[in-house]
Amino acid sequence: MANIGIAFGSDVINNTANQLKLTSEYSTLKMYKWGDAQFTTNGSGVGSVTIAHDLDYAPMVVIWRKLTASFSFLAATTYANAYMYEGGYNNYAPTDKNICSIVKANADEIVISNYPAIGSPLSGGNQPNTTYYFRYMIFADLSQAFSSISNIALTGDRGIKFAKPNIEVLTAQEYQLGYSSKYKAVQYHGSHILSSSLTLPTMWASRHDTEAQEATYVDFNHSLGYAPFFLAYMDGGSGTNWYQLPFIEGYDMSAFTLSGYSEVSAWADSSRIRVTYNRESFWTSSTEAHTFSDSTINIKCIIFARSLTETAN
Repeated sequence: MANIGIAFGSDVINNTANQLKLTSEYSTLKMYKWGDAQFTTNGSGVGSVTIAHDLDYAPMVVIWRKLTASFSFLAATTYANAYMYEGGYNNYAPTDKNICSIVKANADEIVISNYPAIGSPLSGGNQPNTTYYFRYMIFADLSQAFSSISNIALTGDRGIKFAKPNIEVLTAQEYQLGYSSKYKAVQYHGSHILSSSLTLPTMWASRHDTEAQEATYVDFNHSLGYAPFFLAYMDGGSGTNWYQLPFIEGYDMSAFTLSGYSEVSAWADSSRIRVTYNRESFWTSSTEAHTFSDSTINIKCIIFARSLTETAN
C-alpha cells in the first residue's frame, strides 16, 4: 500500500491491506449499542421484541440466537450458552431449526419477530409458548443511503478519528468516520482465519430407509473463555465460490415436497466454534429420493476480538 494515512502492522509500507492490523484507508465497524433481548411466543408460535436506537437512520445490525445447542443425530451432548446467527437453518437448534425469524431495522428501532411453526419438511418455525433469547449488536454504520444529521452527539476534537475521503474529521457525523475511539471496533482476533474441510459419503434414501441422513462437524477450539463474534464460510470444494454460513440448499422440490437437502451451519460457545455439515434424503416413491455423491467442502472461520457475552451498553 502507499504510505498515506495511518496504518498499524509489521511492515506498514509493504504490507497489503489485509495484512495490516488497522488502516485508515478502510472503515471499521463501530459498535453503537449491544445487549440481550427476548420474546415469548403466543399459542400460535408468534412473538416479537423491539429495541430502540433513535439514530434517525437504519443501522447495520447483527442478531445472534442464544440457546442450548444439541444435535441428537451426532450425539446426546448439549452445549449451554451457545450462539448462532439468527434467521438461518441450524440443526443444533433442537426444536425449530432457527429458520423463520425476521430482523428488520428502521430509523428508530430494530425488530426481531418470527413466523409460527409451519410443518415444513425441514421442521421450521418457532414453537408456541416458548421463550427465545437473543444478543443484538447495533453499529453506528449505515445500512441505507443517508446524508443528514443523526441523533448521535458529536464529540468534536476528542479522541482518535479517521474521516472518510473529503469529510472534515472534526465535524463529521459518526457514520461518516472510518474509525472513532468513541466506539468499540470489530477487529480480528490474533489467529483470526482458520481453515478445515468436511467430507460426507455417497447416500440416498430408499423404501428401506426413507429418511437417510449423514452429518459431520469440525471444532475450531479458541480457548477465549467467551463466545466470540465470528464469521464462517464454505465452498463446494472448488475454492471459487464461497458462501457465508448458515447455508442451505434443497433439491427436487415438487408440490412443496423435498427429496433432499444439505446444510452447513455454525455456532460458538466459550470454548469452540463448531461448523456442521448435514445432508438428508427423503423417499416417497421410486423416483423422488435425492442421491448425494461423496462430497468435500472447505471451511474458513474468522474469529473477531469481540465477546457476545460482554455487559450490555
